[in-house]
Amino acid sequence: MLKLYIPFFFIQIILYSCQSKKIQINESNLAFRIDFQDGFISDTISVSINKCQVVNKKILTSNKLPGVTDLQLLVYSNGSDNHEIHDKKQIIKCENKDTIRLLILFNSAKLDYVGYLSKGKYFGFNKINSQKLEFEQSVVPFYYD
Repeated sequence: MLKLYIPFFFIQIILYSCQSKKIQINESNLAFRIDFQDGFISDTISVSINKCQVVNKKILTSNKLPGVTDLQLLVYSNGSDNHEIHDKKQIIKCENKDTIRLLILFNSAKLDYVGYLSKGKYFGFNKINSQKLEFEQSVVPFYYD
């Protein structure tokens, strides 16, 4: 009977050690936030942050009021060399850097943006036309009525 419990015990240890640690989610460890805001109407978007794919072919439509989509990427620092990206459905770990390179496939346009955390941790995108986005960066959160 002891033979049966020993393998089970080791399987539990292995499973426990493979679990990812959940970070405390609060404003103090928010590394940066990306909001997709106004002007989107059934637009397709894919997003990579520092070469880490986080969104793949999502359809975006902005609400009339307050003029924002449901895509908000929350990126938290986990106290090590990684960021954790939360998009309501998944958590993705990516390399922690002060320079944020955003590669966006917007409809059929390939767009490249760079944000510097020293200039603010709030990033916003508004649609200009079917191939172009406006990029904003702020030290304070965007306000939506």
